[in-house]
Amino acid sequence: MLVAVPPGKIFGGERFLLDYASYFKSNSQKFCIKDIKIFAPDTDRPFTFPDAIRKFRGVTFSEVNYMGSSLDTYFFDFSKSLYYILKMFEKYIYPPGYVRELVTHSPRVLGTKFQELYALLIKKSLPLKFENTTNIKALLVIDKFISPSTSRFLLKVMTSGSFDIKDYTLHFSEEVKEELKSVDLLHLMPPFIQVSFSSVRKISKTYKIPLVLNTFAHLSHGFFLPLIRSLKKAIDNSLISGILSFTNTEIQAIKTILGLFGKKTLKKFENVKKDAIPPPLQVSSIIKFEKRYKSEILLEAEKIRDGYDFVILSSTLHRSKGVLDTAKAVANIAKQSRLNILMVTFGRRMPHELDAWNTLIKKLKTEAKRFDAMYLGYVSEVKKAALFHACDVFSMPSIEDSFGIVYGEAWLRGKPVIGSSSNPVMFEVLDNGRRGLLVPFGDVKKLSNAIEALITDRQLAQKIGNTGRQYCYKELDISKNALKLWKFYQNVIS
Repeated sequence: MLVAVPPGKIFGGERFLLDYASYFKSNSQKFCIKDIKIFAPDTDRPFTFPDAIRKFRGVTFSEVNYMGSSLDTYFFDFSKSLYYILKMFEKYIYPPGYVRELVTHSPRVLGTKFQELYALLIKKSLPLKFENTTNIKALLVIDKFISPSTSRFLLKVMTSGSFDIKDYTLHFSEEVKEELKSVDLLHLMPPFIQVSFSSVRKISKTYKIPLVLNTFAHLSHGFFLPLIRSLKKAIDNSLISGILSFTNTEIQAIKTILGLFGKKTLKKFENVKKDAIPPPLQVSSIIKFEKRYKSEILLEAEKIRDGYDFVILSSTLHRSKGVLDTAKAVANIAKQSRLNILMVTFGRRMPHELDAWNTLIKKLKTEAKRFDAMYLGYVSEVKKAALFHACDVFSMPSIEDSFGIVYGEAWLRGKPVIGSSSNPVMFEVLDNGRRGLLVPFGDVKKLSNAIEALITDRQLAQKIGNTGRQYCYKELDISKNALKLWKFYQNVIS
């Protein structure tokens, strides 16, 4: 089996793939796997994976390397369409200046071409080429997934030439060609699908290897539209053998929007094998780890809680995660109730996100004297476990996540969570409020009410936390999900 892993740091999708791959390799006799190799599908230069990936969770993977070419033209076309999408989202969803911040501090994966193009567009003050669609939030795929007016808008965007994927040339050594002949399955789940998809699709076609694609669709993100365009092209040409998503909502959303292209595309999509398998959670590993370091974790948790009535934990500093709204909501509660409340957030961040956080927290602390907050950055596993044990509520009203495995980490410790009703998949993930409370993205008042309900009604908080914990054991445990995935692989290959 061959697993496609984008080069660079390990984030969401590629981590889940590596989780499964390491689990399969560790249980190779049970799953009858000869070998699993990893390769970087979206690099145009010789690439060697860092040890963090090659030796993931103690399992060593061998690599397949090749060189791609002609990426510059592709990035320019893709960047142009992406710019317009992001500007459209800035107008209707994200705050003013969001796109400028994003591009100024863009990750390397977006490429210098995107930055150069953005600067050019700003300089020339090019107008948006999209029609004025007041119901653009239908992109969030709520209710029946899409309104008639937005259907016309989406079709116009997705059929524009900018979204055509130009397959670039792949150069293989004779040794790699021989390796590819023995591969039974390709599995791809990248965060930026277009470039990766182009190369993986070509490998699949050339060597007749069944391709399984995890859509990993962030339904309210600008990247969702290029994903649909790429998916349509692959489906029309019968290049995908299986489609996996984290939720049935995601599959239904993709089906609905692909239907805009006509019955032919929809029929071919229906014939592709599909399943919804939630992301894996290392349940047994987490439990074993916490037993081993129990005293250190509990001691650290006590230090975090010391001097505070309640602790609210949130996710990374990315705006879409709702972390700034959570800070405002917690400060409101501290100000009105006279409770000492600490808000903690951790994980990766970009420089402009940290600046926005520091500016807001400084302001909130002057307004609510009993409110405190801290951003910890990357933390050790002991510290992370302590944070989940110390907190009373985990709040991540994210507008973008395709699932949010961090909810699972909170549930496993019996903690109640808060998600966003503006994100369509959350109704399924949080089971319509049974596994967590739902609030509209950006509604600080309703978020305050939700947090206050959970810290004052301990019975409600405990019920939600326990329901979430049971869900972890039944639906998120990697031992169960790996078996589901393996059966899906067998179904695809057969």
